[in-house]
Amino acid sequence: MGTGKKRWLAVRWVVIVGIALLILGWFLAPWFLRPSVQRELARAWGAPVSVGSMMPGAHPIVLQNVSLGERAGVRVAATRVEVQVSAWECWKGWHGCVAGVLISGVEVHVKLPTGDGTRLGGLSGRGLGSRSLGEGAFGRRMLGQLPKTLELDGVSVLVSGGPGGVGMRVTGGEVALSRVSQEKHRLRLQARQVMLTGADGTGAAVPNPVVRAVADRGRWELTSVGGAGGHLDVSRALGMWSNVQSGAVDSDAVGSDAEATGTDGDAPKGTGTGGEPSGLSFWTAKVLAKMSERFVLEWDGLGVQGLGNLSAAGPTTAGPTTSRGHSVNGELSFRFEKEGSCGVFSGHGKMSPEGVADGFLKVCPSTGALTGKVHVQELPLSFLTLLAPDLPWKSPERGRASGVLELEEVPRVSLAHPVRVGVGGRLRLEHVAFQEPHVAESTVLLPRVELRGEALWTPEQRVLEVHRGKIGLGDLGRDGVPVHFEGAVQLAGEDVGLDVRAWLEPSRCAALAAAVPEGLLGDLRHGVWEGEMSGSARLRLPWRRLDDTELDLKVRSTCETVGDSGFPSPGVYRRPFLHAVPMPGGEFQEVRVGPGTRHWVELGSMSPWFVHAVLSREDARFFTHSGFAPWAIRDALVKDLKQGRFVFGASTITMQLAKNLFLSRVKTLSRKLREALWTQWLEGNFTKTELLALYFNAIEYGPGLYGIGPAALHYFGRPPGDLNLAESTFLALVLPSPTRMYSYRDRGLTPHMKHKMMQAMVHMLDKGRIDGVALEAGRAQLESFSFTGVDGSGLVPRDGFEGKYNGLPVRFTTLHESL
Repeated sequence: MGTGKKRWLAVRWVVIVGIALLILGWFLAPWFLRPSVQRELARAWGAPVSVGSMMPGAHPIVLQNVSLGERAGVRVAATRVEVQVSAWECWKGWHGCVAGVLISGVEVHVKLPTGDGTRLGGLSGRGLGSRSLGEGAFGRRMLGQLPKTLELDGVSVLVSGGPGGVGMRVTGGEVALSRVSQEKHRLRLQARQVMLTGADGTGAAVPNPVVRAVADRGRWELTSVGGAGGHLDVSRALGMWSNVQSGAVDSDAVGSDAEATGTDGDAPKGTGTGGEPSGLSFWTAKVLAKMSERFVLEWDGLGVQGLGNLSAAGPTTAGPTTSRGHSVNGELSFRFEKEGSCGVFSGHGKMSPEGVADGFLKVCPSTGALTGKVHVQELPLSFLTLLAPDLPWKSPERGRASGVLELEEVPRVSLAHPVRVGVGGRLRLEHVAFQEPHVAESTVLLPRVELRGEALWTPEQRVLEVHRGKIGLGDLGRDGVPVHFEGAVQLAGEDVGLDVRAWLEPSRCAALAAAVPEGLLGDLRHGVWEGEMSGSARLRLPWRRLDDTELDLKVRSTCETVGDSGFPSPGVYRRPFLHAVPMPGGEFQEVRVGPGTRHWVELGSMSPWFVHAVLSREDARFFTHSGFAPWAIRDALVKDLKQGRFVFGASTITMQLAKNLFLSRVKTLSRKLREALWTQWLEGNFTKTELLALYFNAIEYGPGLYGIGPAALHYFGRPPGDLNLAESTFLALVLPSPTRMYSYRDRGLTPHMKHKMMQAMVHMLDKGRIDGVALEAGRAQLESFSFTGVDGSGLVPRDGFEGKYNGLPVRFTTLHESL
């Protein structure tokens, strides 16, 4: 065989063997390389990584079914990973060897802990690195290791857990990261939908968002966010109105010795110190700092729909899912762009069927300055309910809102002078209806409400000063009733609190009655009213010094009703009448009370110790006020604020009588308003002694026990005129809570109750109601204190008392005349 032929044969065998080795390597390489790839990926990720299969090749390398194990609550899986390799770059060195990566079918699951303070972006402190991937030299090194192009297709992200079960879901996501130069990268994110959800099914969904960002020398900046068309489903669960729960005794007494315990009042939650920025301005500034100088957010023709509730599976577009839900439909177009360190938002929209809205707003978080103008016309209230869905709206689709709000930066005198924003505008609401059991037992309707005013906002001190404020129930330009207000509210610093003043100009009582929202006054609203009313109120409430609270109320009224007004004839209560009283078990029973009945006791036939004890506890200034006690309202407000809940009321004896005779026991704002009208009617038609006699003979002293006559016999086996100081004090302490206090009759007085009774008697001495001899006699009576026997046997009638009592405008006609 010739030499040439042998050489050709050798070359042929080398080629055949080479091809065989390549083919064999093609099949055997995954067996050798897959474990190495898994180890390298696991080392880089910091958690176990599995690769289902690997198909190596020069162009491309394909990994299938890649799964990154959980790290710091994050799990990632991908169906297919294609790695584009540049042979020439690999020949020069591994740096820049990977030209591109395409990842398909990506699923990311982030599980947040439930601890306080956790945020969706707060993963850096949980093991994913203590520095941001987009900051400084560290960010440049990380970006330098990425391929020239990185694409992710079919991305789905699920963020679950977190405080309150807050989560996020991204569907149909696409990610494109490309390297423009060694120092500059571009990022584009797009998804079919981004959805925020809560554990209770509440949430919001944003369709078709597109986000673009640029990284220059390792620093990321947003350049644009936008979209067109689509639908935004804003869904919030209703019915979250909180019920005020009280486990303590509810005292309506206004006596000067009614005591409350509690800690000093603190500033309301959410107020910061004077030098700290508010949360909103802080995060707004952080977001603006990340935006490119040419940043634009733009969306055109976005459909808006609000639903009443969300199912556990997330938001839908099928419509309301609960009977309490309501839908809102509209179309919005808006634009946001950056101007230096400020942001400018502008937009317009149409809210079906005829409502429109447009305006602009410029926000500068570095200084807190705001400028802008917002105008709405015939906007359905159902759209505004998206901003406050937890309020008890009723048929909001029937209501309308129109108005203008203007914000303008006030020129500064000097650079040292704080930035101030002028706020002015007007708002008109029509057919505002809501149903809330704490306000009224039926639906409350405000046919028309107008609000106008001017104010100054100082962001640095977080102070709002209101000037020329006016709210009108009805039309301010015609028959409405205007209430003027002014003052200041400070939300931060040592002086957090408010100082406000409101006043009502002389107004016809008929207009006032017509202006009161339907559902609050019942039949009293439709009476024929005559006369005028005016008044003023001032409240200064420093949160950190609640004891310095000041409240001044002044009311001047000549209001009276004529004809069939819903009020009875006063003569009805000067003779026997039927009084419906609640009985154990929730039922009501009619009993005959009033002058001339068997158990009626005239005021002069009652023990003076009893009259003084009750007045001291329940209404110390009964004979001098006109039915209302502003000082008691102030004291009750301070005590309730210290307790952090409604515990103490401010009802005078006349108000308590109105409540017992004419109103239900359900505590609502409506009942309080009607109580005020009944109080005025009682004070205008009866003398003080008549009112006091009605009160003592009609109120409850125990379960099913009404009137001082039956009470004195039941507890002590004697008529009311023979009650001594200790017995009178006990009955006075029974009144705020007769059912609970009744148990003392069967088990006897506890040391705590004796101490409380002694304190009440000492207070009577301090206020000059009794003398020292009477106090010492009361102390001795307390030592031998006892109730009547179960069989009805009790103490024998007394023929006199020790000590003296202060005079009252009452003539006592029993055994006590000698005193």
